[in-house]
This record gives sequence, structure tokens and C-alpha cells, in this order.
Amino acid sequence: HRIRDSKHLHDQCGYWMWDKANQKVIHNLSIPRGVSVVLEGDVEEVDGGYILRLRGRDNEGKIAQSEFMKAKARTTSMSMTLEVHDDTLSYDLDMDLEIYGRTFDHLDKATLTKKA
Repeated sequence: HRIRDSKHLHDQCGYWMWDKANQKVIHNLSIPRGVSVVLEGDVEEVDGGYILRLRGRDNEGKIAQSEFMKAKARTTSMSMTLEVHDDTLSYDLDMDLEIYGRTFDHLDKATLTKKA
């Protein structure tokens, strides 16, 4: 939902996996406008918590898109950093989009805090 007017923007669903053999975390996600992404990255243990750094790029075959999205609002890359510490989960998302011939950098971040 958008902050300024609470308008619903999009849903996103996916799965998290741990590739033990390669020591990689994988996040598969799908946005119902016709975009599916595979993000892969590393996990680093820091100060009693963890940092996950993931990325996926279109030219690596990590982003699948409908023909409409490729023509009108193509996602060229996505990266995500998650930090997990005690009772908090923070994320920082960066998506690069080409919308109607212009480059657009979509940024999103938030911190979730566990309540007792």
C-alpha cells in the first residue's frame, strides 16, 4: 500500500530456500503483473545476527517477464539486503526498471520489530 493514500500497489509472493552445498540463500518471488525473479546471495553472521545480500539481473536469466512488461515496464535488476537481529528484521530493496523508455530506480526499505 502506498503511504500517501493507502492505495494497493501490488501483491508479491515467494519462497526462501537455503542451498547448503553452495552456501547460498535463494529467494523466488512473483509479482502478479507478469514478473518472476530469482534472487541469490550470501549470508554473513554479524554481531549476533545475520545479513543476507541477494541479487538477480535480467541479463543473467534471473528475471522472467510477460511481453507486456518487457515492452512497457521491464525489470532489469533487483537486489535485496535483509538484516536479522534479535527482535528486528530490516530490508532494503532496489529494483531497476525501464518504464516507457526511461530508467526508474524503485527503492523500498522498512524495519519490522517483534512485539511481545
